[in-house]
Amino acid sequence: GIDAALAAGLTPIRLNSVILRGVNDGEIAGLLDFARRRGLELEGRWLDIKTLSLSAAYTYTDARFREGVLPGAATSVVIAGKRVPLVPQHKANLGASWAFAPKTRVSAIATYVGEQFMDNDEGNTLGVTIPSYTVADLKLTHEQGPWRLSAAVNNLAQQFATLASDA
Repeated sequence: GIDAALAAGLTPIRLNSVILRGVNDGEIAGLLDFARRRGLELEGRWLDIKTLSLSAAYTYTDARFREGVLPGAATSVVIAGKRVPLVPQHKANLGASWAFAPKTRVSAIATYVGEQFMDNDEGNTLGVTIPSYTVADLKLTHEQGPWRLSAAVNNLAQQFATLASDA
């Protein structure tokens, strides 16, 4: 099947499918793998001896449906050329890691995620998007013999994205 073709390096694969609300609309997420995605990734690192390292990364993704129409009860929704829901166009992060003692390091990373269309908004017509957000994470790591001990606090500012809407 499709997995064998991908494993053999046969890409791109064109897949035609009919999605019907209430019948097989639960299969949309699995079919998103076959949407057209293209983009750019940039990454950089700077190391200062063994005590300090800085990193930065940026990703631009243009993920769109190649073609298709989702039939609805009242009207059909054209999804051809529309952005794939839950895929941000922009994502970036900045990180720093400091070895302040032998075998002990503290690391911090800030991650920005750009706005994205809501789940089930394949037609990009809801008029509401998941807003962009930034989270910061902190991690302490210590090596002792063959063991690596670590403690982390994720999402320090406790910022949460909107994942649902009544729109």
